[in-house]
Amino acid sequence: MYSKFIGRVVLLTALAALVLGAGQVRAQGEPQIYGEDYAPADPVWWFPIGSTHPEDGGLFVSAGFAAYRQTNPLHDQLVAQRGFVVSEPVIAFQDSSGNNFVTTLGPPGTFVGSGTAALSTGQVSGPTDWEPGFTAEVGWKFGDGSAFSVKYLFITEVNLGASASLVPPGQNTGANFADSFLFSPVFNFPPAFAGPLNKLTVPNPNFTQGNATQKPFVPAPGLAYGIWDGASIMTEQFLQRTQQWDGIYRVPAFETENYRISGLVGPRLTWIWERYKWVTTDVDVNGVQTPNWVGDYTNVTSNRMYGVFAGCEQECYMGHGFAADLQLIIAGYADSVKEEVEYSLARGANLQGNPGPVAKRTRVQWTFVPEPQVTVGLSWFPIEAVEIRAGYDLQVFFNTVTMHAPIDFNYGAVNPAYETNTMRMMDGLNLGIGIHF
Repeated sequence: MYSKFIGRVVLLTALAALVLGAGQVRAQGEPQIYGEDYAPADPVWWFPIGSTHPEDGGLFVSAGFAAYRQTNPLHDQLVAQRGFVVSEPVIAFQDSSGNNFVTTLGPPGTFVGSGTAALSTGQVSGPTDWEPGFTAEVGWKFGDGSAFSVKYLFITEVNLGASASLVPPGQNTGANFADSFLFSPVFNFPPAFAGPLNKLTVPNPNFTQGNATQKPFVPAPGLAYGIWDGASIMTEQFLQRTQQWDGIYRVPAFETENYRISGLVGPRLTWIWERYKWVTTDVDVNGVQTPNWVGDYTNVTSNRMYGVFAGCEQECYMGHGFAADLQLIIAGYADSVKEEVEYSLARGANLQGNPGPVAKRTRVQWTFVPEPQVTVGLSWFPIEAVEIRAGYDLQVFFNTVTMHAPIDFNYGAVNPAYETNTMRMMDGLNLGIGIHF
């Protein structure tokens, strides 16, 4: 009896061992359930982000707000003075006594007026303000811990302007209203840029009070010849646009539980485009204004820099979801610089069926531009797979081409000086969010 009971116990034990053993064999032979050894985030968010196997990598994106300051290359160059220069000293006019001739303003080249500076490029050379922009990045992290991404930085346009008109400070127009006019020393221009024939008046020396047939002031044809002599309005504008593209390959070099250093390498394109524009407007004695009496001057400098960069990034986890990082990068560029300067009449001018003559010079030159870059940042990980980052970025470009004095007053051979051995800086603040899918 006891032997039968013991035999049954042994049999049941053997069967149980066989079942358990078979279960263990099947468990070892079956594929692992995806994510069964990964602790999910607590709390679990409904957003379709993150992964139960972050070590396998995957897609990540980021976007953010940026605000940058940039070097303004303009120095202070005098553009216009108050007054005008005599071009025609003999002024003929008709009154009740017949033709009379007046030569009281002096020989050709005589400056009439105070000569006070009315407009200069220094008025559009600053101050350097923070310009808003944005950053965008998309990339892929690989299973070995490396990653490749494409990053874009856009800074909104810097737009600075200044103007001078026929109304001087305090409305002090000087003797005989001479300071209500503007003069710039442009020369060698063709007759298409002569401006209105009658844009100034002079006192009538034969005028007597009570004589209804005489006028106190009479037109002075050709007294100030050219759009830039005896002008009524001048405006200037400086535009600056900047963009940057990066292809970033990041590979970990050393890593501990709270610290990691990675190598960075990739191509980079930085484009800095600048334009100085100066517009001069003449008005005749009757207040008439046409595009034929408006002279435009533009000077464009475009630094399109193609290069590569290399550097490192250090990240240190400080606890409670916060981490600090430091990036050090050196870049080298082949800078394709396009310089274009032009004198022309305003759009809409029509002289005998054509828009009039244009004085233009364009050239392209290449320079080598080195660039160091330093970026410091602080990251916060509020939930898994989400990073909120704030940082400061400093970039310095050496050997770029700039226009310190953008105007050449010689219409016939316009060729302003460009400076090649110059340094420019751009620094900015970034605030953005990154998501790992």
